[in-house]
Amino acid sequence: MEYKYIAGSSFGKDSIATILTALKYKEPLDAVLYCEVMFDEEISGEVPEHRDFIYNTAIPWVESQGIPVFAVKSERTYLDVFYQKIQKSSNPALIGKCVGFPLSGRCHIQGRCKVRSLERYMRKRLPNVMVQYVGISEDEPFRLQRLKPGKISLLAKYGIGKEEAFGISRAAGLLSPVYDFARRSGCWFCPNASEQELAHLREQHPKLWKRLLKLGAEDTATARFNRTYTVFELEERLRKKH
Repeated sequence: MEYKYIAGSSFGKDSIATILTALKYKEPLDAVLYCEVMFDEEISGEVPEHRDFIYNTAIPWVESQGIPVFAVKSERTYLDVFYQKIQKSSNPALIGKCVGFPLSGRCHIQGRCKVRSLERYMRKRLPNVMVQYVGISEDEPFRLQRLKPGKISLLAKYGIGKEEAFGISRAAGLLSPVYDFARRSGCWFCPNASEQELAHLREQHPKLWKRLLKLGAEDTATARFNRTYTVFELEERLRKKH
């Protein structure tokens, strides 16, 4: 079978609303493509509650609609990027150090792990794709302006904003439980995570939180976990608050 129309999906609210919108308006949709960013070779980068939702609820539901789902694991892991040695820098003191935590607001994990893996997979397995639906709502003009040829937002086409996408997913029983404690779906090690999300990780998934603390002790180019705090400063803040 030739797959010409696919939906790139994280199975967050906008991605789910995109699939539901395609089905509602009978837009062509041949398959759904998902990339699971990995922390290391065995541990997923997905927040555990969201990963359970993806594999136990979202993917089975999509497949029940007769739409195949291609699930790809990232070729490079978060740790591969974290421990990558800096070869060139305008600051000689950084040469030879590990890259460390990705910069908040400019997370290169998305590009180096997720995007490259998806692009390679599509070139090899889905060479005939003409259109890729992306989960961008109509009230995100900046992201819409940056869409490359061949990528289309069905949410923008049908005038669906963030709040409506949330409602569409919830009404279908396909809203990830990640939204019970987070404003968006993202990796558990994301530097853009809110303090509420990090508190949830620390309380509900202490083994993962300890992995971040362990990384914080490494001698890397980036000392801070996000724009403001190191992981140890976050640990102290969250310990006092929670």
